[in-house]
Amino acid sequence: MKENRDIDPFFDEPEQKTETENQPPPPKAKPIRRRLSTARAISFTAMFTAISIVMMVLTCYLPLTIAPLVVISLCYNLAYEKCGIAYGVMCMIASVGLGFLCCSANLGILLIVTIVFVPYSALSLFMKKLDYSTLFKGAIRVIIVASFSALEVLFIYLLSAQVASFIDINGIIAYLRLDLAVGYLVITLIAMAIFVCVDLLFMRLTKEIAKKIK
Repeated sequence: MKENRDIDPFFDEPEQKTETENQPPPPKAKPIRRRLSTARAISFTAMFTAISIVMMVLTCYLPLTIAPLVVISLCYNLAYEKCGIAYGVMCMIASVGLGFLCCSANLGILLIVTIVFVPYSALSLFMKKLDYSTLFKGAIRVIIVASFSALEVLFIYLLSAQVASFIDINGIIAYLRLDLAVGYLVITLIAMAIFVCVDLLFMRLTKEIAKKIK
């Protein structure tokens, strides 16, 4: 004899999940970064080298200041970001070597490129994993960049006779009417702030431009 039970027509029985649905979703696969062929890497490196040399020549023979030289450092960063560290180093060496041939009349340009922009780009290679994604990484990168900028101010001050036409620290201190020690400290602090801002901008520009270059 069958047992009678009340059946609620509005009651939905719970759905039974299959074994596949109970499993957690698989982790997202990381995008595979395609490696450039040797021919394309050399082509990109040659293009970045040519642009950097043109910027040197423009600064050397035209009444321009530091702005074109900033593009040189961006070219170096793009070379190693797009093609690899070896090609980035090749871009630096080739541009500086050819720069000596094209801009031998103005050693101040070559000195600024050699003591400021080449070391900064080389430093960026070692700081590639230190981005501003976390507070800890960002703080370490800011400390390194600020220390580097303070060292660069010292080098430029020691070479003031050769690079005075572009960066004259003694002239800036005299214009501000400050003592040598106070003026040097003020310029160093300003240089630290500028370098940190430029580093943040360069890091983002390099990644965005490298993605869009085909």
